[in-house]
Amino acid sequence: MKEFIVASWDDVHLKSGEKVPAEKTIHLGVDGTWYELDLNEENHGQLMEDLRFWLDAAHKPDGLDEPPREKRRYRTDSGNITRNRLLRDFADAHGLNYKTESGKYYYSIALRNAFAAYEAGAPEAEWRKIYQAKAAPGRKKDK
Repeated sequence: MKEFIVASWDDVHLKSGEKVPAEKTIHLGVDGTWYELDLNEENHGQLMEDLRFWLDAAHKPDGLDEPPREKRRYRTDSGNITRNRLLRDFADAHGLNYKTESGKYYYSIALRNAFAAYEAGAPEAEWRKIYQAKAAPGRKKDK
């Protein structure tokens, strides 16, 4: 049995090649562009200290407590739409099947497990093996 662990590293340290675990994720919007920073406590404190002057002078626009709609993730009964889009993009890029004969989307356990392995950095041969081993009955396996 294999286990994949997703780790979040401090972006500031990672730029210099050092892997320091991140403890917070910060979302910043500047000039209509949204950024995400994974930071440890020390770098988070430094960022907040550096921004304090500007944040004290700033105001929140009415109704904008989070990133603009096009950047948000939506929850539905079938799961996270953004995640499903990523699954489809992954499947399309690697020739994996996710549609039924009627054209509806079907995200098999095999596809989801292969995608999770891919996201965790597994080599292609490994995530393809996961996909092949658990392909749903009656569905075509990839070459």
